[in-house]
Amino acid sequence: MKQSVHPEILKSRGAYRASWLLIGALALIGPAMPDAFAITAEDETMFGLEKGRPNWRLETEDGFTLVFERLYPDMVRTFLIGRGFELKAANRFAGTCVYKSVLRNSAKQGDLVVDLRDWRVLINGKPRPLMIEPDWQKEWEKLSVSPSARIAFKWGQFQPHQVHGPNDWLQGMSNMDLEPDTTFDLEIAWKRGNKTHQAVLKGIRCGPPEAKQAQ
Repeated sequence: MKQSVHPEILKSRGAYRASWLLIGALALIGPAMPDAFAITAEDETMFGLEKGRPNWRLETEDGFTLVFERLYPDMVRTFLIGRGFELKAANRFAGTCVYKSVLRNSAKQGDLVVDLRDWRVLINGKPRPLMIEPDWQKEWEKLSVSPSARIAFKWGQFQPHQVHGPNDWLQGMSNMDLEPDTTFDLEIAWKRGNKTHQAVLKGIRCGPPEAKQAQ
């Protein structure tokens, strides 16, 4: 799968195999992992997890692997300003709930198909759609973000529709557009052939207000 990347936040497939991917670990509904935020040497190699950043992971028997790692506002802001965003627009995105996201088809055969329009953020059990890349483009139009900056933004995001062959993967930024310190569940869906699979990831937490990030 051909994909556009950035050396700091996105890596090419070759770099992923040789060095680090993006993202942390998601907690699937059910028994909690012993230490969901612990980072092993394997995590550092395979997913590029960095110690000190909360992370969540989902791995299923059919080879669906999804990994999130929380990004901090200064990192995201720097990325956007470096691609032509004005400060106001950069803060609109960076000041919410942003994650590095990796989706991988770990199965030995069969395509994995994902449409983020089928995913839901659950706040106190009430569902709301994800705010995905096309939705953010409407925001950027209102804020008069330049066309070149909007293109750069597009290819930095977790793509809305993904098809992965065996061992294929994609990574990018996800933004839940939630207030700091919000705790939410994520209802996800994916397809293999004509069969739809679903899971709910519990207790994902947005970062604290920016003034508290370094505490």
